[in-house]
Amino acid sequence: MSKIQWEYDLVEKPFCEQLKAMGWEWIEGDKDVPDFTERQNFRGLCSVEKELAQLNQLKSGLMNDLLTGRVRVPEGIVGAG
Repeated sequence: MSKIQWEYDLVEKPFCEQLKAMGWEWIEGDKDVPDFTERQNFRGLCSVEKELAQLNQLKSGLMNDLLTGRVRVPEGIVGAG
């Protein structure tokens, strides 16, 4: 087994399986074609577009919770009041 395959089988794939078990989405792709994993290249860890969409969804949900009073900003935090 090559060093790269060994690392994938014993490190990368189990880690990705653990993330899936925690609710993350993992797209197994091709080692030579970044488009299969919705990336432009292999320098990035994830799809920037998907991550930005998720962050915007979280931000929107948090703002809604703050506005409806379901969540409070603790006193002492800059901007709280």
